[in-house]
Amino acid sequence: MSKKKEAGAGEFEVPMDAIVTSEAPIKVVAQTDGNAKRIQAKQPKRKITIDEVEGGLNYETVSCNGVDYQIMRGEEVSVPQCVVDILKDSVAYRLVKTKRPDGTEDFVKKKYCPIPWRLVG
Repeated sequence: MSKKKEAGAGEFEVPMDAIVTSEAPIKVVAQTDGNAKRIQAKQPKRKITIDEVEGGLNYETVSCNGVDYQIMRGEEVSVPQCVVDILKDSVAYRLVKTKRPDGTEDFVKKKYCPIPWRLVG
């Protein structure tokens, strides 16, 4: 298997079979070793769609056990179960202004899903 040298924050080796054209709805961006990819290949696949977000990137990157998946928004893709688990567990917080019974305002921390996605079929 031939390898390509990628530059970035730190240089690393990316197996050539992990590089897919940018038109693909999902691509493996980088992986630490072939072992992680083999383990994830045995996991059941789930179909998901990550919703498009106005003004945002047209893809979302999800990392699972040393493998980075770049998933195009608005495309139906098949991903390993570990990617679905990460999306289910992803939580962010925002401060929401509320009024107390005495009329004063307060800020309350509310949870939300930072990546709008859904299971397909």
